[in-house]
Amino acid sequence: MRAAEVRSVEVKPPSRGNELFAVTLTASVTPSAAELGKMVELLRREKIRVVFAEEGFPQPLLKVLRDQGQARVYQITHLASGQYMADKFEKGMQKNLDSMVKALVTDAGS
Repeated sequence: MRAAEVRSVEVKPPSRGNELFAVTLTASVTPSAAELGKMVELLRREKIRVVFAEEGFPQPLLKVLRDQGQARVYQITHLASGQYMADKFEKGMQKNLDSMVKALVTDAGS
């Protein structure tokens, strides 16, 4: 699997040759309307069906990606935020892994 890199100004599709693509969005970067439009175009053009978004990414923008980009959206946890706890990394990684398995295996046929 290759991830399409989406940054605040630039949308870069991954190189061809793989059937599975995913887009990852960070909560710290909120795209403009034009950038959101580029993301929707990328999702449609590359037939990207999975979007991983950090918790805290604005829900209305994710709805646009679901509805207009025809993608399934899954939340992941950014492990470097919040208060430190000894088992935080392990629990966060398990949560992210569960989301990825659901997105790429369990729901892959939908």
